[in-house]
Amino acid sequence: MKFKSSYGFDLAFWGDDGYEYPYFLATQGKDVNQSSVWSQMNRGYKWQVENVFTYNKLFSDIHNLTFVLGQSAQKYTYRQLGGSDYDLLGTNPILATINAATADRDKERIYGGTGGYNFTSLASYFGRLDYNYAERYMLQATVRRDGSSRFGPNNKWAVFPALSIGWNVLNEPFFEENHPEWIDSFKLRFSWGKNGNENIGNFRYTSLMDGGQNYYFGGGYSVATATKTGTMQYGTSPSALPNPNVKWEESEQTDFGFDARFLRNALTFSFDYFKKETNGMLMDQPIPSYVGQSAPIGNVGDMENWGLEFELGWRQTIGDFKYNVVANASYLRNKLIKLGNASGEAIYETAGASGLGSFIKGKNGEVWPFFYGYKTDGIFQNQEEVDGYVNSKGQKYQPKAQAGDVRFIDFNGDGTIDDNDKTKIGKGMPDWTFGLTLGAEWKGFDLSFFFQGTQGNDMFDFSMRGDIPAMNRPSWILERWHGEGTSNTIPRMTSADPNGNWRSSDLYIKDGSFMRLKTAQVGYILPVAWTKKAAIQQLRIYISAENLLTFTGYDGFDPEVATGDYTRIGVDRGVYPQSRTVYLGANISF
Repeated sequence: MKFKSSYGFDLAFWGDDGYEYPYFLATQGKDVNQSSVWSQMNRGYKWQVENVFTYNKLFSDIHNLTFVLGQSAQKYTYRQLGGSDYDLLGTNPILATINAATADRDKERIYGGTGGYNFTSLASYFGRLDYNYAERYMLQATVRRDGSSRFGPNNKWAVFPALSIGWNVLNEPFFEENHPEWIDSFKLRFSWGKNGNENIGNFRYTSLMDGGQNYYFGGGYSVATATKTGTMQYGTSPSALPNPNVKWEESEQTDFGFDARFLRNALTFSFDYFKKETNGMLMDQPIPSYVGQSAPIGNVGDMENWGLEFELGWRQTIGDFKYNVVANASYLRNKLIKLGNASGEAIYETAGASGLGSFIKGKNGEVWPFFYGYKTDGIFQNQEEVDGYVNSKGQKYQPKAQAGDVRFIDFNGDGTIDDNDKTKIGKGMPDWTFGLTLGAEWKGFDLSFFFQGTQGNDMFDFSMRGDIPAMNRPSWILERWHGEGTSNTIPRMTSADPNGNWRSSDLYIKDGSFMRLKTAQVGYILPVAWTKKAAIQQLRIYISAENLLTFTGYDGFDPEVATGDYTRIGVDRGVYPQSRTVYLGANISF
């Protein structure tokens, strides 16, 4: 019997100080006519405790039994305090402090100080049974009971069981002497289990009160002159609709696979098939805008994922030369089973001012999420083509179009081109994700390369401003239509855009497949005869690089865009690309 108890804590301090002086660059909000200053301090404290009992017993040299029983808990507390003010005394950055601001008292702002009321805590009780019979049959059973402060008293706790089974086939007596010599090991695996997700933010099960809902009684407020009369009464209101029944999101996954080794362990191969069903996805529930509050969180969706995983490896030694190659690939498909609303559909991204409209959507029975827009059929090359594009009644499909405008398809065949013709035009999730690792050593020299990539994913090239109608565009705009026959993919330039050429369509969709040399390193260990003179046991010098080479047909900054929210996967908003970095270093042992 063994017992282990551990306790750890982490303190974090960070802040933000800044100022802004008046400036004018252009209209449309690109100017500031009043100086401002702000300061903010943050403090975080996290503690974690874990107590574990372990019992292990070997019976008759073939039955190996292990019991684990434990408990863990953690809590994170966050505190914030900050303030801001306006009208600094001067433009000297040294004097850019809140005390040097001269604005009226009603413009001063102090916020934060939530103390112990803004916290997250987790508690778990767990048990595990491991059984191994002669390295032939293996079983592991686990059960967890987890509780989170992010859920209300109705559903604070949930139970997550798991089971895994393994079978070393070649350890069976009838295989030990009869299997081919080129097979060294073959193991079958099966696992099933549940896990939970509680990432919804703090106190979403209830309704917190928001301040700042103030009103002047006994007078009024003039918008034109920003003058106030009367007495201001401080007010609060609920920030969001509560949902005390929100609970853990549960994922149930089944996995079947095998591991095999051949040719004296030089060749390895593994395969996995998995299926994951997520039930009660934690999502905001849509509510009418007239409610005037944020949407409540709820368990409103079901998702299904399944896929295949492969890994193939080879290693060999030839005299002083050693090398290894490992390749892996994953195939993934997902489908939204139930979104949780009456229509079974939801729009996740819209850009109105630029004319793009809605362009990311979720829908029951489809891959989640997908790009949403119009199908197109090239560019009108002349007015005759515009006049000839008519429906069954002889009416023009696009009466405002001119030569050089986009020809949109009447996808649903109702004789009119409108929002009802928008459909799935692509997806950001790749079908295949793969990697390749190469390594070698020879007489003190070593090298390693790691490649990674995707295949079967689309990019929505929205690398331009989406909040204004007039904007700079990427260099591909130089290939636009500017006369008959000059382009059949990029429309003419016009500030009016009566045809809505830049609405969401398949013209934004590009192939996002790529392969990238993610890391590369070459090193050399100096001979001991050289280094021992300087009392150095070993000296290795190396040069390494990240993102050295990228092979792709995508013409944007970076096919491996970081989008943050998964609903924006594959959307390129022109974010700064990953940098190519080269290092020169040394590892020294004394």
